[in-house]
Amino acid sequence: MTSLGHPILDIPGNMPNIISPRRLVMSRPASEVETARLEARVPVHVYEQMQRAAKLRGMTLTGYLIATAGEDARRAVEEADVLRLTTEDQVRFAKVLIDPPAFNARLARAAKRHADLIARR
Repeated sequence: MTSLGHPILDIPGNMPNIISPRRLVMSRPASEVETARLEARVPVHVYEQMQRAAKLRGMTLTGYLIATAGEDARRAVEEADVLRLTTEDQVRFAKVLIDPPAFNARLARAAKRHADLIARR
């Protein structure tokens, strides 16, 4: 018996995982995606709205949250990582690539600083 006086349930009231020493535990298939747990407190009206939206799309709340939050996260990262130039800046950038200017003292100092700070890693 456990400390709660119940022979099967553990302290939180769950059935403990019982694995005999001789029994081999099979690993998960390689196709399964590793997951992490996410908990959030949201206002009730937001929770109910997300539940309704998930049902309208024929999804579980978890699936809906993964789809919508995952897409928003992808967009946010893309916006931070992708450099967007105006047409004028694109033309200027292409011209400098085709015909780069000569090194000036400022660029030489920047190259040396880069070599000192970054290149030696």
